[in-house]
Amino acid sequence: MNNLIATSRRGEMRALAVQGIFATDCYAQLRGLVARHLGPAHAALLAEPQHDAGKRQIDWYTDLPGTAVRCADLPADEARRVQARAGELARDILETARRLRESSGHEHGLSGELLALVPRHASEGDLWAVNGQPVLINWGFAQGGAGAEAQDLSRLGATPPPAPPAPAAPPTTPPPVAPTAGRGCLWWLLPLLLLLLLLWLLLAALGYLPSPLPAACAPLPDTAAL
Repeated sequence: MNNLIATSRRGEMRALAVQGIFATDCYAQLRGLVARHLGPAHAALLAEPQHDAGKRQIDWYTDLPGTAVRCADLPADEARRVQARAGELARDILETARRLRESSGHEHGLSGELLALVPRHASEGDLWAVNGQPVLINWGFAQGGAGAEAQDLSRLGATPPPAPPAPAAPPTTPPPVAPTAGRGCLWWLLPLLLLLLLLWLLLAALGYLPSPLPAACAPLPDTAAL
């Protein structure tokens, strides 16, 4: 016998559809599709919707034995485990939906489109747990407000994208080479002195300046005459 999880007010939500077909109207087909492709644990994620005659409310059931507890009411560690498992199951369902959409044939494509609506749900309080197994109510619905987006169960427990690489360090400019100590401005003094010496020799040869060289030696006195 199925266990009642919760009851939702139909007027507070907006049903999601593909080509005018509501996802929850295809519960039996979608659950069977998930069970064939992924197994019973994935199929148990979908709570069974039961609409009342006036379409004013929906009772949600599960065939899992045990007491259903809202995930938000679980201890923090257990809630994180249930959320991580629910996100994993939802991502597997979306991957199956993608493969069906890419398959040839109109029926496969339509089934994939409807299956992609399963992880979409109305609010954060829609995730429940029965003996550690996640169960989702209000799947195939969004909040009833205009422009309201449906929650995405596949985002729970997803690995965040890697951080962008750090920018490369700018190239370092080597420090300027310091001039050799002791050289200063004396390097040009020696050529200047040589130039002045050559100029002096030239002017001395022309008779304008005394010769810097010693004059010719005078004859020595004749010592024999002494």
